[in-house]
Amino acid sequence: MDEETIIKFIYEINRVLKDSGHLFLWVDKFHLCEGVAKWIANTSLNLVDLIVWDKGKIGMGYRSRRKSEYLIVFQKSPVRAKGCWTDHAIPDVWNETTPKTHPHSKPIELQRRLIAATTKDGI
Repeated sequence: MDEETIIKFIYEINRVLKDSGHLFLWVDKFHLCEGVAKWIANTSLNLVDLIVWDKGKIGMGYRSRRKSEYLIVFQKSPVRAKGCWTDHAIPDVWNETTPKTHPHSKPIELQRRLIAATTKDGI
């Protein structure tokens, strides 16, 4: 996706996300280092956490070979944890292998835990 599309996508998420709701944004090392501040400029989104996924295998890279990916956790204002995040045992470095069914496969169990931690049944 080009940067303009990403920004439009994030603005729309910000528009429809309920107060104190979360956006989980997967980024590579380049975007982690380069920064994503312009992606969330003029939104109510606040960076609240970062999870590193150790994929357990070495990938590509121009200098160092990539073995991890990054999940930036944003929360729409007002920022709070109580009542908004129920699983406090999710580690900030996640080890999970995924089957190679898609070039950008993500850790299923981590996604399940994050969704369960930030949602309530029946709502």
